[in-house]
Amino acid sequence: MIGPLTEVALRLRFVYAASVTAALALRALNGEQDAEVADCLRMGVCDTLGQQVCQLKAILEGLGAKLAEPLR
Repeated sequence: MIGPLTEVALRLRFVYAASVTAALALRALNGEQDAEVADCLRMGVCDTLGQQVCQLKAILEGLGAKLAEPLR
């Protein structure tokens, strides 16, 4: 189970990075509603994904997994 859980954690980390990039790109556009959309993306997706990655990392470490790279 550690292998599949580690893969899920790594995929979530990449989704997290993509969502942060999208939020930053929206902010850079500086349109009328872009900042609000970026804030929603950040709070609803980025922060939630970041928390899930941290929880999954704690589970993996609790199971004794040796993580090759930091998950966050």
